[in-house]
Amino acid sequence: MGKIQGVTATDGELWRIQKKLINRHLHNLGLGKTPMEEMIRDEVVEMLSALRDDGSNVKVDKFIAPGVLNVLWTLTTGARISKNQLDELLDLFEARSKAFDLTGGTLALYPWLRFVAPEWCGFNLIQEINNKLKKLFEKIIEEHRETWHEGRNDDLIYRYISESKAPNKNSAVFNDDQLIMLCLDLFIGGNNNTSGTLDFGFLLMILHPDVQQKVQAQLDTTFSKNHILEYSDRDKLPYVEAVILEIMRFRHVAPLAGPRRVTKDTYLDGYFLPKNTTILLSLHSINNNAEYWKEPENFMPERFLDENGLLLPHEKLLSFGSGKQFLVHRIHHVRGTKLYLICISFRAKTKKMSATEAQGSSTAEPPAPPEANPKTFAEKQRERLQRLRNLHTLRNEARSHNHQEVIAEDARNKLPANWEARKKRAEWILNDQKAREEAAQSGEDYDRKKLLEISAVDAEKIERKKKRKNPDQGFSDFEAATYRQYNRLVRSMGPKDMEKYEEDKQKYGEAFYGGPHVIIHGLHEDRPEAVDNMVKSLENQIAKRNKYSRRRTHNDDADIDYINERNAKFNKKLDRYYGEHTAEIKQNLERGTAV
Repeated sequence: MGKIQGVTATDGELWRIQKKLINRHLHNLGLGKTPMEEMIRDEVVEMLSALRDDGSNVKVDKFIAPGVLNVLWTLTTGARISKNQLDELLDLFEARSKAFDLTGGTLALYPWLRFVAPEWCGFNLIQEINNKLKKLFEKIIEEHRETWHEGRNDDLIYRYISESKAPNKNSAVFNDDQLIMLCLDLFIGGNNNTSGTLDFGFLLMILHPDVQQKVQAQLDTTFSKNHILEYSDRDKLPYVEAVILEIMRFRHVAPLAGPRRVTKDTYLDGYFLPKNTTILLSLHSINNNAEYWKEPENFMPERFLDENGLLLPHEKLLSFGSGKQFLVHRIHHVRGTKLYLICISFRAKTKKMSATEAQGSSTAEPPAPPEANPKTFAEKQRERLQRLRNLHTLRNEARSHNHQEVIAEDARNKLPANWEARKKRAEWILNDQKAREEAAQSGEDYDRKKLLEISAVDAEKIERKKKRKNPDQGFSDFEAATYRQYNRLVRSMGPKDMEKYEEDKQKYGEAFYGGPHVIIHGLHEDRPEAVDNMVKSLENQIAKRNKYSRRRTHNDDADIDYINERNAKFNKKLDRYYGEHTAEIKQNLERGTAV
């Protein structure tokens, strides 16, 4: 999906939190216990019923995948998947697998192709399929959010929503994108691993009928026909266990384990691995190493049994990788595979189909007819070289384009932080000057014309903005203060105020209308006491001002260590910063002992 999310591609604290959440949910559901076994057993019964109803030769993968997806869907959403959703999910997973089979190798070797030829290399196809999967799970998550209430943890999505709504939860760890990737990790990993292992298991049973007979014989001799198999029965079936282990060793669903990331600079056997290097673990090389496995190219379940037919330890078998990044669906895959294979081997018998039968039961398209005039090797070679030249051309164009973008970005970074605002301001000034000149040539008043273009709504907005910008008008002069006071009084005026207004108007006559020398209405007749107090206050202020001086007093007895007042200030500043370092030198100068 283009992001480091989920549980398979993350590490550190994010991986620990997600893994803990999944493991706790699976534990509460009864992983490896009766509830989980009953869930898988129900899918086995459903599949066996479908096989009996069909009654003919079938392709097993058509019956295995729905059962595996149903188990994963129940764990994630709390209910069995509907028929429409099942068909849609199967089609998307099949298309995704085909897309990776056709293009995955090319993209892995040349990842830069997704920038220059995304359609040709299949990157667009993979992105389209991923977006469809994302939309499918977004719809399911939205339905869960609508029906969620506190304390509801029936399935993984409900539990995740509960965790995300807990106090002090990090939104970078618990969000919808992370939940979608978590679901995709479980479905893609669990479905591909489990279904693929079962497919290979049936294929190997067909190719090795003697092994199939031994498995059936051990089941028949150990249990009765009516016995319902449980996971705990595996201890009584060492040969069946050995067959399952050999299937996982002999045929890998994924010969390479999921990618790992080097978290710090590391040296391994003399090789330097820088931080953030991607590491791929070759499971095929490990499980087919002749040093650990005798005749690794042969299918031999007996390699996991001792002389008495008991199961041997199998620490050397790595089917899912190693380390902390063991996938969470590994547990479900192992137990689900064993229970499926045991139950199906107990009830069904596999055989190899003829070519005619396989063609009749296959839903694949018929092979294309051979070309009438096949191309020669030289023609094919020229076509390949031409395609390679085209790719080189696209790569060089992309490199040149990227270089130009880097230069442009570097030039933008060197500009001041407010260069965009300054640029817009300069453009506005130029346009305004141009419009003013055009108005002057046509004999129009530009300012009046510009004001007339402003609507009443815009004018009101501008006025409100001015008031918000400077709500406190402050003191400008007595006339403005009088005018504001007059407006406040008018706004708060009532009927009784009007009566008092008329009385004052009759009382004061022309003096009622104050001018620029009157502060407040009614104070035009100053009391003699107020005038005397004001004069006395002014005289006191004048007397204080005559005695005050900003110049500091001069001490005649002090040492002369400066030439003028400016040097004195400079010496004080020097002494403040360097006095502790020059104290000894000053003492020597005073004593006359300086060198």
